[in-house]
Amino acid sequence: MTRRGIPLAGVLLAAALTAGCSPGSAGTSLARQSCAHVAAGLASYHRGVTASISSDQERFQSAALTQLEEALPLASQAAEADGEFQALMTTLQDVNRVPIDRLVTALDVQCTKTLGRPVH
Repeated sequence: MTRRGIPLAGVLLAAALTAGCSPGSAGTSLARQSCAHVAAGLASYHRGVTASISSDQERFQSAALTQLEEALPLASQAAEADGEFQALMTTLQDVNRVPIDRLVTALDVQCTKTLGRPVH
């Protein structure tokens, strides 16, 4: 390589790395990770709703809450990287204040859009 080729190679490498780390892609990746927790949480929630034994209901509801709580930090990071995910973050912030049954539809819609498939 000539002396001129080295800087050009460096510029091309930097451009490639920057393109792969755009804010939108980082936000989308984090939102997908968050939605994986949401999907698991909603699955546990639905199992708890249909369980016939109260101890099973409590266990599934607790698991649902844990998964949704674990989704929040990822959704917050996604929203910071890409404002498109503000609604997901805001909905997850309500998990400890609002009954899950009132959040199911919003979470389902938000994560279906992010994942490109229904979450439950």
